[in-house]
This record gives sequence, structure tokens and C-alpha cells, in this order.
Amino acid sequence: MRIAVVGAGVAGSVFSLLLSRRRDIDFTVYEMSKEYTKPCGEAIPANLLDVLEVNQIPLPRILNTIKVFKVYTGKELVKTIEYDDNLWYTIDKNQWIKDLRALFSEHIVYKPVRINTILKEKYDLVVDARGPFGQMGEKITVWRAYLESVGWPRDTVVLSFTNIPGIGLTWIFPHNDVVNVGAGFIGVANPRNNGFKLIARIMYEATGEKPKIIKESMSIITIAPRVILHEKRVIVRIGEAAGLINSLGGEGIRPAVLSAIAAYRALRVGRGFDYTLYRRYLKELLRSVYLQARILHLVRASSGFGMRRILSMISGRVYKKWFTGQLGIMDVLFAFF
Repeated sequence: MRIAVVGAGVAGSVFSLLLSRRRDIDFTVYEMSKEYTKPCGEAIPANLLDVLEVNQIPLPRILNTIKVFKVYTGKELVKTIEYDDNLWYTIDKNQWIKDLRALFSEHIVYKPVRINTILKEKYDLVVDARGPFGQMGEKITVWRAYLESVGWPRDTVVLSFTNIPGIGLTWIFPHNDVVNVGAGFIGVANPRNNGFKLIARIMYEATGEKPKIIKESMSIITIAPRVILHEKRVIVRIGEAAGLINSLGGEGIRPAVLSAIAAYRALRVGRGFDYTLYRRYLKELLRSVYLQARILHLVRASSGFGMRRILSMISGRVYKKWFTGQLGIMDVLFAFF
């Protein structure tokens, strides 16, 4: 069986690693860049480590354990939630991708390709793992930077939601001995200026420091995604290319891992790919993706006051479900209890 994997980010790398353990599969990975630098907060829910261990996928290097979450609307603190257990970890994501790629390096071809070009080469299956570049949903520009900070708490993150100038999110995460910050707003092409001003103010009030940028970059992510798991009975989509991203915060690492594992499990050598089984394996993740996209749609229509009120009233239990990717419709219905 011949398989082409297009993209070697989280989803493509995990899927390709699993393929590399099979001697009955011939596969090639097409990746446009040798350096992985996609901007994100580099945070994962702690329960994802169990999934990686069960599937014998090398663990990322843990930089920080996260127990404290500060939720803002713009510059106003509306909620502080502290948990007894480690809810999130921040990781060295770039190094993790580099380490994963090294395990199937002989299969990687570094060059940009088009899916239609790959289809002409008569692969039995094409796996689209191109992240936002393969997604047909709404996209926004995201800015990310590393900042110097001595005083920022090593177990605390800030999530600041706003609808001015366009609804979006700024974040502040500890990243080893520096701080990972970023911003993205719907309808705003350059989120850097507004994002950095807000982040600098929050950090100054918390630490008395004026943060200094070490390194910064820009990219795109998908929000309110259009979920497409496969097409043409030859192409399977995984990760953000499939629209598997949680809109409330842009969480993409966990969906990328889960969809890569699901696609691998649905692979039946000699019988092709089982599309029904793939969707079944992703049942819970799909519910989360659809639910968060609908909530985002409602939030976009709310006022700043309405947003503050909702975020301040949500219970710590529901925040925990949200932050760990387990938010369900019943949690939303009883969010304030």
C-alpha cells in the first residue's frame, strides 16, 4: 500500500511515525519547511500525555506545569481559577516536532506540493495534514512572541478575550524561563500592535516589568472551521486540515494527535481506508469541535459587557472541562452551577 502524507506538523508527524512501524506500507511525507515554527501557545492538556504513552509516541519536553488560569476581557480581570492538579503543560513544541520527524526522516521530501499533483502519482491514499493551509474554514492572522520576564509566575496563564477591535484572544503562557505571548482577532490583519499593548499592560501590572520581545512571528489559524474528514474517497484529512480545532482558544495540538491516531487505526491494509471507522473514532472530538464553533458564533454577537458577565459567572468545573477539551452540551447548559 502506497500512502502520501502532505504536511509534517503535529498531525502529519504523529501519523507518519505510526506508519513507520509498519513494513507493509510504503509512504512518503511531503513537507515544505525543514524548520517548524508555527506560532501557538505550546500548551497541551495534561491528559494528552496518557494518550501519547499508550500509543508509544515520544513525549514532548515539559517546560511548565499549569495550575492557575486568569481570565480577562480585554484589560479587566474577571476570573481567577486555581486547580489542585496539573491541568496543562507548556511544551517545547518545535523540538518535539523535530524529534518526531527524525524517527521517519528517510521518508520525508522537503518541497511544497499540491494535493492535485500528488493524486496524479497514483498513491492508494493521500493524507492531508497541511494545517490551516488545507482548511476551507474562516482564518485569522495570529502573532506570537517570546518575551523576557523574571517575575511572571511559572504556573500561571492569562487568557484575555475581547471583541474590540475584533473578537479574539490574547494569551500569556510561561515558557521555561521566558514567556510565550500571542494574539489573534477576527477581521484584524495585524494583531501585533493591539495584542502587545494589552499583554504589556497586564504583565506590567502583575510584575512591575516592561516586557522585552526576544523573538516574534506570524501565521494563520482556522476559527469556526468547516469540518471535512475526507474527500474523493482517496484523500483523508487530519488535524487542522480536517477542521479539527477547538474554536474557543484555538486548541489544535490535542485534536491533531487524536485525529492522527484515529486515521492510523482506520487504515486497513488490503482493504483500504475505513472512513466510517475513522469518523466513529473521532465521535467525541467532533462533538467538541461543533459545539465550540457554535458557541463562538454566539459570542461574536455579544457585547463586551455580555462577554464579561458570562466569563465571570462560569463555574470552575466548566472551565476545567473547557480547558481540557471535554466541554459538552450539558456543561454549557449548566455552566453557572
